[in-house]
Amino acid sequence: MLNLDLSEQEYELFNVEEKSHIELNNKNFIFGKNGVGKSTLCKMMEKQFTEEFDVRLFTGFENVVVDTKLNAVVLGEENIDAKKNLQALDRKLNDLIFEKKNLVNQIKSLNWKDEFKEEGLQKHPLYKSKEELSNLYSNKESEINKFYTDKARELREFNSPQITKTTYNRNDFIKDISRRKILDDKEIEDLKNTLSEVQKSIVIEKAEDKKFDFTTLINNVKRILEHEVAVVTVVEELKDNPARKQFAQTGLKIHKAGEKCSFCGNEITEDRIKKLETLVSMPEIQRTQTGINEHIQIIYNIEKELNKIEELDKERFYITLHKEIDEVNTDIRLYK
Repeated sequence: MLNLDLSEQEYELFNVEEKSHIELNNKNFIFGKNGVGKSTLCKMMEKQFTEEFDVRLFTGFENVVVDTKLNAVVLGEENIDAKKNLQALDRKLNDLIFEKKNLVNQIKSLNWKDEFKEEGLQKHPLYKSKEELSNLYSNKESEINKFYTDKARELREFNSPQITKTTYNRNDFIKDISRRKILDDKEIEDLKNTLSEVQKSIVIEKAEDKKFDFTTLINNVKRILEHEVAVVTVVEELKDNPARKQFAQTGLKIHKAGEKCSFCGNEITEDRIKKLETLVSMPEIQRTQTGINEHIQIIYNIEKELNKIEELDKERFYITLHKEIDEVNTDIRLYK
């Protein structure tokens, strides 16, 4: 005898408080109207006794298989299993269809169109956030563009002094932002003075480019000064006395034999003239003297050209160039 536990029913069809178990014999016949729980009892038997017995349910002639070879009628257990699998697949398919529908609706709510309202859909929270951010961005962009336009107009209309071109607009202002610079009070004042300056006439034509080779000049003068003239004859009274030698050379230039010396009043003899002429090599002295005179003239000419260079008048130049003008004038004074 088997006991069927009614408390394991899936739906509350049986009053378990009145009777919680049913005793089953070897053969049992259960009668009742449709809906009173006959199928439920069969399913409970299958669930409770399958592990211990080979339970097979007859659910209708659609599950009956006729075996002509055995000349027998048997329950179609395989058909039942197939039906169960098919039902499981149907449920899974329905679940997938439902899930697909939810995904499609979710996609629509993310890519919103007003026509979706007719389908009973609503905007996705993310789409609402996107709309809010987009509106916020548009508002800020409008504020920034208005700021650019207002500031461009303000700068364009500023005329004391005029600081922009007459066609200055927001695009020009945007370009100028990248070149922004913080100025101190002095820089601001200098720029105001620059803007308020009147137009200058042509300041100056290009001056002649003067170049002086001081290195070569210095080397040549040094070489002349260091040159020694070879002595040919030794005159005792002039020996080792450069001043006397210079005096004798000067006397040779202004006197001839037979004349009286301008210094001592004695007659200058022919022999004395010849002796003094052989004191040094006169041609060499002349070449040296000529070189000295030439370089003195070169130095004089350079000095003359340098003195012609005048300092620049700052008032003839724009204020922005005054610093450079000061530096140039300093160089002029230094080299003169």
